[in-house]
Amino acid sequence: MHFRKALATVLFIGCLQGMTFSLKAEPPQEIARRVLVIFGADPEETGSRKVWPPDTVTAQHLQVALEWSGYEVEFHDIQKPLPKLPLAKSYAAVIFDGNMKIPHVLAPEFTDWAIALLPSKIKVLWLGAIPLDTPELRRRVLDAYGWGGSGRTLTRPESSKIISRDELVMKSEVPLTPSKLEHYDITAPAGSDIFLSLEAKTEISDNTRFDAAFRAPWGAALFDPYMSKQYSPNHVLQLFDPFVFVERVLPIEAFPIPDSTTRLGQRELICHIDGDGFNSMSNVTPGSINAEVICEKVLKAYPYLPTTVSVIEATTRGLEAGDDPAKRTRYEEVARAIFALPNVQAASHTYSHPFRWMSQDEDRLRLRKAPLNLNLRADADPGALTAEREVNGSINYVSHLLPKGQRVELLLWSGNCRPSPESLASARTSGVEAMNGGNTIISKRWHGNASIAPRTTMMGDELQVYAPAQNEMFYTDDWRSSSLGGFANVIETYKLTGAPRRLKPVNIYYHFYSGERGDAFAALLKVYNWAVNEPLHVITALDYVRTVRDARDAIVTQIEPRTWTIACRGSLQEFRVPINMGYPVVGGSSGVTGWNDEGPWRYIHTNGSKQISLHLQDQPDAHPSVTTSTEPLSVIKQDPNLLTIRCAARRNGKVSLRLPGGEKAWKIQGQKKAESPETRSSTALVTTWGTDSTMNVIVDPELEMLTASLLQLNEH
Repeated sequence: MHFRKALATVLFIGCLQGMTFSLKAEPPQEIARRVLVIFGADPEETGSRKVWPPDTVTAQHLQVALEWSGYEVEFHDIQKPLPKLPLAKSYAAVIFDGNMKIPHVLAPEFTDWAIALLPSKIKVLWLGAIPLDTPELRRRVLDAYGWGGSGRTLTRPESSKIISRDELVMKSEVPLTPSKLEHYDITAPAGSDIFLSLEAKTEISDNTRFDAAFRAPWGAALFDPYMSKQYSPNHVLQLFDPFVFVERVLPIEAFPIPDSTTRLGQRELICHIDGDGFNSMSNVTPGSINAEVICEKVLKAYPYLPTTVSVIEATTRGLEAGDDPAKRTRYEEVARAIFALPNVQAASHTYSHPFRWMSQDEDRLRLRKAPLNLNLRADADPGALTAEREVNGSINYVSHLLPKGQRVELLLWSGNCRPSPESLASARTSGVEAMNGGNTIISKRWHGNASIAPRTTMMGDELQVYAPAQNEMFYTDDWRSSSLGGFANVIETYKLTGAPRRLKPVNIYYHFYSGERGDAFAALLKVYNWAVNEPLHVITALDYVRTVRDARDAIVTQIEPRTWTIACRGSLQEFRVPINMGYPVVGGSSGVTGWNDEGPWRYIHTNGSKQISLHLQDQPDAHPSVTTSTEPLSVIKQDPNLLTIRCAARRNGKVSLRLPGGEKAWKIQGQKKAESPETRSSTALVTTWGTDSTMNVIVDPELEMLTASLLQLNEH
């Protein structure tokens, strides 16, 4: 919170500088982007396991759509005191989660709090049901919110039928049919926009109406059993379209949406490796361990792809049960060789590779019955499964394997990737970022929006950043399939998370054990070759985590109807607006370097400034700008007659420039790198002449500067 307050102060001062407001002008208003989810239950009262934020209905069915729409989700456990009202103006909505079971002792307080929300402009969303068992309290909520009916759950409805349905909101991934199990005696408040209404013969009447989904003046409701159908732990299909639902329910004025999927107009590519299988013998290259195969045939074969590589301390130290401790020297030599590669970013994959980070965490994933961590030798270091040892201890160890001057800045969670709040706090206070978790596996096998995980979750009060995609274990039936080539199907995941909405970067995420068998390794190479032939912009996993955090914390403030100021840390460098909102005024904005259109969306690039001023207008301005780039670059100078770019290409890539066309002519010069300033001026220049509004320039690692200059009439 301290960071957001500091940003708000900087932003407000920046808004005032150079601006004059009339007496009738509205003051700058921060866009309300935060959504508070009230969730949880008392395990002693319910007799069930503890519910964490990733277990909620909101996380499983709505958070991805909220994030896509520019909203950031916060979670509040019902067992903690409810937040004081009124909530801050940065909150757009409060969601009462579908899995929430209010402890009996807290039910009166919750009822008062829910009713007290109504006078505010904050939208209220009820998911699943009204979570009050006491008839008197439920009646108070029904009356306050304007619901009709008793609110009772009616079992065994007969002759159920749908009497109205909004085909866009209730666009079901399976045939939508009336449930034979549950029917609520609830009707929407007057003036509501009803998305789904049913009628059935019940113990109350022959035509008991149930408005299962609707938008009301105060927010919305979406009730069970018309949210989803679950076919397996990893396969859930939705009965509504969460993106349309969010668009209808939170229809605030459009604003620039912080976007962590894109850099310089191109979809991002992230490569990272978990340390599992580092020391196993490979059949791909007999006599080599998997780490040597991955090093020689992947990391060195794709030197232009920055890759985050992690090791498990117990593995590289030869501490696993059954391993020969004398092999530690070989393992560590291989690790040092990998970390010395210029395209490798070092990370820790913990000390003992916990499979379950909290012994009491009975999540529903496949690792529920797994051991707590790797089976280690009796003489292994004590302290496994403590946050300090697994996080800080392993980071200190990996640091000793790095070239001088380098340090570990990232930790990759292991096992079920549900770290305890203490473990997340340990990573945060140690000054390293952390990533992994989530279950983005959407494909032909696991189709449906619920197979896409959010960007982040919370464990307690700590934030966890998820990996954009899952690894090869999920595509090979836990590495038990007769063929281990299933990881090639992750390409389906990349395609489905790229269109019709760009929800995720491309993430090549795997383990060292992909170098163990020929079929697995062939699948890995197929994934790599697909990625390198796509127009992707490569960033590191560390950069991605920082961008996600920055997107989450960014403060977007509206100054005028088409003018905003954005305060952030500078890792966030892309914003998204609907095309019909207009073009960025490059010359009249601060920190904006260009834009690119993808479908109905306009992706706006910035130069990494911590404070961005963005103005939109109906037509493009006369400034040259960057359209897209597959390679890193920074804009040095940008005015109507000149665009100067510093290039940092890792491979042969493409930069597209927007140069105002018509009768104007531009000269594009590329200056190669030189050994010293004295020789730079004599370096050959690559020159292109043109009047096209868009010019494509091929860049390579030898190119240092790119300049587009407007010619005088006598020059052409």
